[in-house]
Amino acid sequence: MKATMLLRIASLLTLFQYGAHAYLFLSAVSSPAPTFGYGLMAILSGFVAAVLLWLLAALSRSGAKLVLPFVALLTVANLLHALLAWRYFGLLAPVIFDLLIAVILTLTFVIEYRNPARVRESFSARQ
Repeated sequence: MKATMLLRIASLLTLFQYGAHAYLFLSAVSSPAPTFGYGLMAILSGFVAAVLLWLLAALSRSGAKLVLPFVALLTVANLLHALLAWRYFGLLAPVIFDLLIAVILTLTFVIEYRNPARVRESFSARQ
């Protein structure tokens, strides 16, 4: 499977995860509580991550090596989010999504990092 497809899958999973977060959060909160702003920021950052993954998928067509640092960063972010979601909220659903997304991103990184044809493409694109 190519990086483009894996990144789009990760993007759609992220979009679903934060869409569900938005629905559940906004339907559960009746009035702005002290944590309301934090919940909205979490929703916003999730949607930004989904769009970023989609854009990285498009960028990976021309040079997957260029997207690898971003893929690594988002992998670590998903692992840390899973840890925080479990530690402070004890919710299994976001942990499962975060771990699944992290696995897909790790797979993307490994496949593209080991692909020697992509190395040549990335360097020739810079020249």
